[in-house]
Amino acid sequence: LQRSLLQMLDRLRENFGAVLRRLASPSAALQQYAQRVDDLDSLLHERTKRQLENLRNRKSGIAEKLFLLSPERELAPHGHSLKILQERLIRAIGLLHKKQSDSVRQQMDLLDSLSPLSVMHRGYSVALDKKGKSLRSVKKIHTGEELQVRLEDGTLQTKVMSVKTEQKT
Repeated sequence: LQRSLLQMLDRLRENFGAVLRRLASPSAALQQYAQRVDDLDSLLHERTKRQLENLRNRKSGIAEKLFLLSPERELAPHGHSLKILQERLIRAIGLLHKKQSDSVRQQMDLLDSLSPLSVMHRGYSVALDKKGKSLRSVKKIHTGEELQVRLEDGTLQTKVMSVKTEQKT
């Protein structure tokens, strides 16, 4: 028991001596605390800087992944192909339109060349009965019947003098 009391007394003396030393020079204690604050401040700045750098790296990685997954990046190479296809389509439509216009023009020219007015313009005439219907055959015409003969620049009133039938060979 005595030994343990002596040991406790020694520890109390050491602690008391440490307190006295600190009290004897308060500026040294303050300097220690100031140094500790500076060390903690430096550590805080260093860790904040490291964390900011980690966040920047993470942000860059996310931005890169976002760019790689962007539909705009996927579609960009196809934009040129789309433009070429649009130009080809416009040219094809133009050619088709010209071809169809030419075909319509040819058909109109053909129809015009076969119209009765064009036929008369080339020197032919059209014979019409009393009702104004064109005649195709002499079989329905009789001697003495009155007809109209239409020419390019007018109409003739005629009377049938005779009817001759031609034999087909």
